[in-house]
Amino acid sequence: MKTSAKRELSRSEFPTRRQWMMLLALLVFAVTTRWVMVGEFQRSNPEATAPGGDARVYWETAERIAHGRWVDDKPFLTVPFYGYALGIIRATGAGLRTVYFLQAFLHVATAFLIGHLASRKFHRSVGILAVALFLLLEEPAFLITRLLPSTVQLFLVACVLFAAGRYSCQRGARDAGFLGACVGMLALAYPPAMVILPVAVIWIVGGKPLSDEPLRSKMSLVRPAWAQGAIALAAGAVVIAPATLHNWLAVGEFIPVTAHAGITLRHGNAPGADGLYTPVEGVSTFRKKMHGDMARVFEREVGRRGTYREIDAHFRGKAIRYMVDDPLRSAGLVMRKLYWFATGRHCSDIYYPTLERADGLARTLFLAPVPTAWLMGPAFVGLWLAGWRKKVNLVEWAMLFVPAGIVAVFWYTPRYRLPVIPMLIIGAAWALGVAIGNLRERERQWRVPAVIAAAFGVAVVLGFVNAGSGFDRREAYRPQYEYNRGHAFVRLGEYGKAVDRFTASDKLAPNRKMVLGAMVEAHTRLGRFVEGEAACRRLIDMDPSDPAGWIALGGLRFAMRRFAEADRAFSDVLATDSENADAHLGLWLVRSHAGRPDAGIDHLRLALRFDPSNLMAAAEYGLYLAERGQLVEAEEVWRRSLSLAPKQSVVCYNLANLLLDTGRISEALPFLEQAVRIDPSYDKARDRIRAVLEGRHGTQAGPP
Repeated sequence: MKTSAKRELSRSEFPTRRQWMMLLALLVFAVTTRWVMVGEFQRSNPEATAPGGDARVYWETAERIAHGRWVDDKPFLTVPFYGYALGIIRATGAGLRTVYFLQAFLHVATAFLIGHLASRKFHRSVGILAVALFLLLEEPAFLITRLLPSTVQLFLVACVLFAAGRYSCQRGARDAGFLGACVGMLALAYPPAMVILPVAVIWIVGGKPLSDEPLRSKMSLVRPAWAQGAIALAAGAVVIAPATLHNWLAVGEFIPVTAHAGITLRHGNAPGADGLYTPVEGVSTFRKKMHGDMARVFEREVGRRGTYREIDAHFRGKAIRYMVDDPLRSAGLVMRKLYWFATGRHCSDIYYPTLERADGLARTLFLAPVPTAWLMGPAFVGLWLAGWRKKVNLVEWAMLFVPAGIVAVFWYTPRYRLPVIPMLIIGAAWALGVAIGNLRERERQWRVPAVIAAAFGVAVVLGFVNAGSGFDRREAYRPQYEYNRGHAFVRLGEYGKAVDRFTASDKLAPNRKMVLGAMVEAHTRLGRFVEGEAACRRLIDMDPSDPAGWIALGGLRFAMRRFAEADRAFSDVLATDSENADAHLGLWLVRSHAGRPDAGIDHLRLALRFDPSNLMAAAEYGLYLAERGQLVEAEEVWRRSLSLAPKQSVVCYNLANLLLDTGRISEALPFLEQAVRIDPSYDKARDRIRAVLEGRHGTQAGPP
């Protein structure tokens, strides 16, 4: 079969001119369709201007970095590379639109880099097939319109594969260093890639080039293989080192890249685990609140406060004990995760491409109609085909199996499967090229094409089987999808549309705490207190011991100016959870608006202590300090708040007034202008700018 495959490919070579024409057509197709997709996303999807979840965390991290805070007061809890890349973009004054178009460009670059890899490894025609397959793939095309590191990860995976192929051909010290640096860069965007660095070193030290990739420079063999391995290891370590240094400067602990592997492992290996994300009792699903909740759970279970490493190890240990306690159950769970890995199409924990396409939010996604799962069969046939074993190096095998291993050990999400796509594309393109070669032979050979067609058919059929059995049915994810859309409208301030989405989610999957809590907040914002009361009572009746219901009730009573009832609701929460930052902030708001700020100030301080990133608490505390003449302290609080989230018009206005009161006119004016840019209807800030320009910049006391 090996000889036949090579012969058929050689006879199916395209003329060079025809290949260039096909590549040009693919380039035009890629650029045009991706720009159309980005344009549609910005016009029709609220997520385009109001990202939430992990995307919001990345965007807020970028704000902090763009304003000069390169080192945070906590270790990295998300991948650092993407946040800093966004920060550099934001520092230039660019916004989300620029990010989406840059990701589209990077997506096209990834396609052609994968095509180059396939061309060099096999044949130019296989490279063209690889480019076409990647551009037709649904998931990578969809992800260019999401503020997530996925597009960057795919590009860096392709860079690692390119570097491995280059070293396989040349085997020089610089090539070894380049490979190590590429793996290190990938680790900053995809931490599991740290496993690939020692794999690369082992492969380099092994010193055996692929049989069909002759060395281009015999002089490179003068340097011992072990020295080249050391160079690759050092290069990778140097690239990763800034993340490790940042974490050390932030909290004084050795954390190579990110600090949340333990809780992630627990999310896939906890009571009730089914191969997908499993919530952990007492730990929020929102990343910004997750570590605070983890710290409280650790303190409650261990009896003392813990460091980041101790807390992470605590949850990792619980996950490992869960796996060890019942090996048969764990083995079945691993098989279920791998089945998700091979066949999952609709399921996700953040984004839902097929639902967005069904609802008309991603109509142009029909231009990339191929699910990742459909490639699995043909790709693995390509890996198995005769001759393939001598064409794949150890690093390439690692890039195939590491994502599968992460899913098997942790849990399935398309984000964890994503880095396998470049190798899947190359394998599928090779299989398709072999099949075409066999069919173009004068005496057609049907065995390989039949195997590939059968593998593809099985992949397609399994999608329908999964949907029919309920294992991976598109509409099963609509409740979470509607909830996510509702929150996007909340971030835009369109509370009426948000209520519609939350109500739709509640009808599909009634009595979910997070949905009812969101409904209470949206109804309260709209002044619909009767509807808010009904949702709040449902929330409390579900679990009277859960503080979320009582906090929602306190917020509702506060909005209705029934301060005594609101005070009682928040106080009841603190009676059972003395470190609940939301309850402390609620008591401050109630008591300060009721004319008793001195009775609430300690609660405001505690709210900031237990949740330092709480922007409302920071804004309130700064105003409290300023009103009492503690201007230096107020300025420090407000500047810190703006470094976390610069788009706070009220904080900008208050800080500007403070600067004017202390005679720093040139510093104050930019903050007033920023307040107006954030909120063009902010007439009070506009009037203040006019007064400053006219030389009338006396003290402006009181709230904005």
